[in-house]
Amino acid sequence: MMTSRRTCGPFFVLLTLLLIGCQPAPEAPAGTDTPTGGGAIAADGTGGEAPTGPHGGRLLREGDLAVEIALFEQGVPPELRLYAWEAGEPVPPSALEATVTLTRLGESPERLRLLPAPTYLRSADPVTEPHSFDVSIAVQIGRQRAHWTYASHEGRTRIEPRIAAQAGITTARAGPGVVRETLTLYGHIEPDPARVRRLGARFPGVVQSVAVQVGDRVRAGARLATIEADQSLRSYALHAPMDGIVIERLADPGEVTAGPLLILADFGTLWAQLAVFPSQANAIAVGQPVRLHGAGPAASGRIDYLAPGGTAGSARHARVVLDNAAGTWSPGMAVRGEVVTAVHEAPLVVEARALQRWRDFDVVFARIGEQYEVRVLTLGPADGEHVQVLAGLRPGTAYVTGNSYLLKAELEKSGASHDH
Repeated sequence: MMTSRRTCGPFFVLLTLLLIGCQPAPEAPAGTDTPTGGGAIAADGTGGEAPTGPHGGRLLREGDLAVEIALFEQGVPPELRLYAWEAGEPVPPSALEATVTLTRLGESPERLRLLPAPTYLRSADPVTEPHSFDVSIAVQIGRQRAHWTYASHEGRTRIEPRIAAQAGITTARAGPGVVRETLTLYGHIEPDPARVRRLGARFPGVVQSVAVQVGDRVRAGARLATIEADQSLRSYALHAPMDGIVIERLADPGEVTAGPLLILADFGTLWAQLAVFPSQANAIAVGQPVRLHGAGPAASGRIDYLAPGGTAGSARHARVVLDNAAGTWSPGMAVRGEVVTAVHEAPLVVEARALQRWRDFDVVFARIGEQYEVRVLTLGPADGEHVQVLAGLRPGTAYVTGNSYLLKAELEKSGASHDH
């Protein structure tokens, strides 16, 4: 994404504040991989990397017991697998009793249901993304018992409120809302024919003077030209019948009055003529709201006229009357219309601007206290403002709306991994 010189400075000031101020503070471990001091160290910034087992998972040891906990994701929904050894010998799943509890940020602990497999125990239900939680494992093999706790966080960072405010990070609460189905039509701007006047002489004669130029704005009643009548040789004035702008001057002093002398138009109201092709016709109707986009600020209106169908394969036009009191629009401009064809009440929506891509997922950043963490979403219908959330976010959750890309940049900078 390109950044203009005008905005580059403030952006990098805020980004620098964010990256300096939101470094995650080391979290005190809830426990240790080796309660008896046997060698493994939690990989949470408190002393190094936890050892890895033969299946690529985290290896935990206590005395003669060793347990490997791994998250398997190849060809199946993510499942937790638990392998065990006693005095270096594999322990069959039938001889292993284990309890695994995951505690996610801002949620209640979740105790996994474990099922036996040929050489390991596996979670009965998929372990949903993000795979970010505090882990508690208790195992028993015969009379031997062991317990470990450790943090396995990803997609998470901490930002002080002051830094978040300076960086423009804002939040909203996820809840019910409206999602509008839209259809995009393209067209152009035209003047309203009823607001265009072709002004000619009342009596044939010779133009004596013209008081206006193309582009002049005039008020109703203003003198535009003076004409000498042929029959009476008396002079009379041509006055403006309405407020408007002179768009054509067709006569000069000394010329005879043949045809229109001036064309005056009022562009305070214009028409947006949108092309409707046969494949779109069934979805378009008079009265539908339309959001118009052009070279300037967007405008709102409604379809007030739909032209009858033309020849096979040809487009018809949908007309939107456009208030142009601010003078933003002008005839001939290209315009894009987002026509609202249906409105749905959704039980849970988020603002579209809050969405970011994290790994292969659509996410928002949930805020819990001073901590921010990705929430992987299953999305439904969307419009330009809101997106329905089908799964992945609890109603009432505070999520980042403004400048959410800064949090994505922070995770990328910190090298957030997907190791478990």
